[in-house]
Amino acid sequence: MNWAIPDKELRDNLILAVAEVLLPAYRSFLKRFGPLVENSHHASKYMKYTPEALEQTLGNLFAKKLPQKAQTLWIS
Repeated sequence: MNWAIPDKELRDNLILAVAEVLLPAYRSFLKRFGPLVENSHHASKYMKYTPEALEQTLGNLFAKKLPQKAQTLWIS
């Protein structure tokens, strides 16, 4: 299920609000539990994103996505 917010200002404000809460908590988690998780057999299961990658991913949150076929036609 895709969630899209067509109003750019509302979308940007919502992304900023989510990032302000999520990124510090995620950095704190990595700082506190990162060394323990890195040594486990399933480290990639718990640490899929760096804080920078998560921030970049949040930038695309709620963006309207074109169907795959339309993306291909649009990009070409």
